[in-house]
Amino acid sequence: LNVVSNKVLRNLYCNNNQLNQLDVSNNTTLQELSCGNQYTANNTEQQLILVINEAQQALWESSWNSNYNVIVADGSVHTSGGSGSNFGNGGVY
Repeated sequence: LNVVSNKVLRNLYCNNNQLNQLDVSNNTTLQELSCGNQYTANNTEQQLILVINEAQQALWESSWNSNYNVIVADGSVHTSGGSGSNFGNGGVY
């Protein structure tokens, strides 16, 4: 799913799909994100790698916490959302 060029995207709901990576770092107006519970084509659970920017960190910590089995691209696994991750790599996970 490529949403990088959609600058006005405010809500993204993509739960229970076959996504393995999602980059929302350019979606600066994104407020709602619900994209956990991803599966493979064989219907086995898989992790979603999520790329966010530094400004989205607060949203990740506070309201995007329902994203089950999501890995923020810094490598931290978030089985129930939220993390204490930092942006020591220049701003993008």
